[in-house]
This record gives sequence, C-alpha cells and structure tokens, in this order.
Amino acid sequence: MRRNYFIGMACLSSLAASIAMADAPLRLNELRIEQPGADLDEYIELAGAPGESLNDVSIIVIGDDDFALPGQQSGSIEMVVSLAGQSVASSGFFVVGEPTLSLAVPNLATSLNLEGGDNLTVLVVRGFSGALGQDLDTNNDGTLDATPWTSIVSSLAIVANASPDGVTNEYYYSTTTIGPDAGLQPSAAWLCANTSQWNLGTADPFAGVDSPGAANQTCVPQGIIISEVRIDETGTDNNEYFELKGGAGASLADLTYIVIGDGSSGTSPSGFIEAIVPLAGQVIGANGYFVAAEPTMTIGVPSLVTAANAINFENSDNVTHLLVRNFTGAVNTDLDTNDDGVLDSTPWSEILDSVAFVNPTSTTVLDKVYSANLVGPDATFWPGHIFRCTPNQTWQIGPFNPVGG
Repeated sequence: MRRNYFIGMACLSSLAASIAMADAPLRLNELRIEQPGADLDEYIELAGAPGESLNDVSIIVIGDDDFALPGQQSGSIEMVVSLAGQSVASSGFFVVGEPTLSLAVPNLATSLNLEGGDNLTVLVVRGFSGALGQDLDTNNDGTLDATPWTSIVSSLAIVANASPDGVTNEYYYSTTTIGPDAGLQPSAAWLCANTSQWNLGTADPFAGVDSPGAANQTCVPQGIIISEVRIDETGTDNNEYFELKGGAGASLADLTYIVIGDGSSGTSPSGFIEAIVPLAGQVIGANGYFVAAEPTMTIGVPSLVTAANAINFENSDNVTHLLVRNFTGAVNTDLDTNDDGVLDSTPWSEILDSVAFVNPTSTTVLDKVYSANLVGPDATFWPGHIFRCTPNQTWQIGPFNPVGG
C-alpha cells in the first residue's frame, strides 16, 4: 500500500551476506572458552553496526561461587568486562581477548579466565551496576533475583549439563543455549552469519572455524524453516502469506506461526502477539513446501486457507515472525513488558525459526525485534516480501508487487 514499482533482485554471495549481517543489532557472535593446553586464545566477539558506541555496554559471565557450599553456588558473577569508551570496529565486529590471543588482534585485550567444565552464562548488558562476585540467584533456584543492568542486549548459556540440579552443576540463565558437546562443556561456539543458529566450535582453535574479528560462516538451516513471507503489496493486501520449507510429509502438528509487534493498543510499543496461526493437522507438502494464506490469495493455491483476517500482518512497523513449538499464548499478550527488546515470557517450548521485518531507522518510534535474522529496510520503506535464497538460505527482499514478481 505504497510505491508501485518492480525491484530487481539478486541473491547475495555467502561473503556479502555475512558482511551484511554485521549491520544487525549488537549481539554475541563467537567465543572460545578452552583449548588443548594453556588457554591462551580465549575471546568473546560481538557483532554490531560499524562505529556503534559500546560506552554503556558490559560483558558479564555468571557461573558458580567456589567458596559457597554445594547448593548455594549458582548465580555468582565470575567476570565483568566494561566496554566504556569502546566502539564496534569498521568491520562490524569487536573482539575482547586475552593479551596472548594469536587468532586475531583483540580490540580490547584483557584477562578473561573463562571457567571450563561447567555451566556458564555470558550476557551482554547495558547500564551494568553490579559487582564482581555478586550473587544474582540468592535462593539458588535457577531464576535471577537481582538484575543489575538496564537491559540485556544478548546472552548465551554454555551448557555442560542441560539438567542442572544446582548442587553438582550450577544453573544457567539464558534461553539461548549451546551444548553439551559429547557430554562436556563446549570449548567454543559461533553464530551463523545468516541465521540465529549457534554452533559448536572445535576444541583446537587452529582446526576449526574460529574467526574472531571477521565474518562467521553462513549455514544452511536444518529442519522446518520459514522460507518466504509477504506482508504488503500494491493496493489491497489480498496476497499476504507465509511459506514453510521442510522434509516432504513432515508433521506440523505441534507448531504455530506467530507475529510479534506493537499490538492493538500502541501504548506499549513492543512485544505484543499480533497474529497466531495454529498448524495442527498440517504437513509439509510432497514438494517440500507449505503455504498458509487467506481466502483472498490470487497468486497461488495455498496448502492452508485460513479464516479471513487471520493473516492480517502489520506492515507499518518492525515486526518479528516466529515458528514455534507447543505454543500456549494468546493474541495481544505482551511478552516484553518493559519494552527492552528481551522477551520476559516465552509461551512455547522451542523456536524453530524466526525473521524480523525492519523499518527505516528514521521512523520516530520503532518496535523492538526478537530475531537475529533481520531483513530491511527496503530503501526508505519496510519490505513487503522476503524470501530465502538457495543454497545457504540467506534472506533477501523480494519485489513489492506480487504480480510478475
């Protein structure tokens, strides 16, 4: 319901897609905790917009208090690294590393001494006001009782034991996890350049894919993924739809497609569930695809024809589309009550895939987004159509007009 012209398309190379991802919001991107022999190459890498200020940003690591009794050790701040006065490098990356780091020249050289062999939680936060050694989980139940920061930018739990009891293994404090690695704590982890998938690194930093200070590898998403979405077009929005990709005949029984935006009130700008499409009873088609659309669709035959207005996707602000498992939420539920860009409630057991439509940064008030996969803006507008290229499944902007596109 805006311009009416055709946009030429070309799928980016893996390298170009990796570089483009560096312009996404600030996030953890890669880290190394251990290696054979002395841990000389420990590092934590952030990715963000080139030149972005890190003045109010800190990296903290939550682990255990070695001097507390068993059952009372969880939630202790083991490391604090202030990034005051720093900024993301022109490459789009910022590396905090040991002075002995041989894989790259760190932007900030400091002693890390990351704990090996146990559960750890690494957080990138803004407005940190806590202290090294502070106990954030005073009753040791796996839920933080103190949060001495104004917002969490990004987090990752490095998991040695996925079912901690707080006694023999401390708790971890992020819903984004990596590990265990063959029953052990991962030595390293890295984020795909084109998806929100974390991957295990190798124990030997010289035998794997470590790339501190440079773009990570792109990945081919596995399982059932979001493949294509249209939220806007010229004239009336008759052709809104979403497409999933997966194995032929794969069941969608416990999956739900949801959209997070600003809801109907507009008073709280972020985190409201705007649309819900249950997929119970559906399966991926014989061609490996599944399309859900409203009855007004004219450009194809959908696998699922939804009720009218069920796919009335918002197209005037930032929105995040997610494919989740075992959804228990409801429309207009606020999942980000303090509007800090971190979901306070997650009424699902797993996120299979996600993507965010991003508006121009000149917009006065923008909803937060809840995916590492960002597409847009499209010149000075939001994308009307996005799709994944093959073979690496990098997201691209499609033509605004669905006819002839």
